[in-house]
Amino acid sequence: MVRSWNQLVGSAVELWAVLPSAPNSPSWSDPMERLRAIGEAISRSVTAGHWPGQGPTDEHLTQIADNLSHAQHLVEQSGRASQSPTDSPADLQHAPGQVMHTLYVAAHGTVVALGAYAAELQGQAETAKRRRQPNS
Repeated sequence: MVRSWNQLVGSAVELWAVLPSAPNSPSWSDPMERLRAIGEAISRSVTAGHWPGQGPTDEHLTQIADNLSHAQHLVEQSGRASQSPTDSPADLQHAPGQVMHTLYVAAHGTVVALGAYAAELQGQAETAKRRRQPNS
C-alpha cells in the first residue's frame, strides 16, 4: 500500500486541479499540495531502496488511482472544469469532498495495514528472542 500511495495521491491531485474550486476559497488552503509533497517523499524513499523497498504495489489502491484518473479525463472532456461551482451539476459540486474522503479512507486502510504488519514483526522478534534464551 505504501508503494501505491504516490500514484493514488498523484491521481487525486490531477483530478482536484480540474474540479471547480469552492467560492471564496483561499488559494493557501489547498490540502492537495501537502498530500502531493508527502506522496512524492514516499516515492523517493521507495525508489532509493528504503523501506518498504521495491516490490509489488497494492492492486486496490492502484485501481482507485486509475478511477480518479478516469474521472479527471471525464471532467476535462465535459468542459465543466471552467464553470463556476454554482453552475456545476450536483455530483461535480460534491467531487472535492469525495476525493478527500477517498484519500482519507485509503490513508486509514494503509495505517491499519502498517499497524498489523508492525505487530506481526514484533511478534516474530519476541518469538525469536525466546528461542535464543537458554532454558532455566
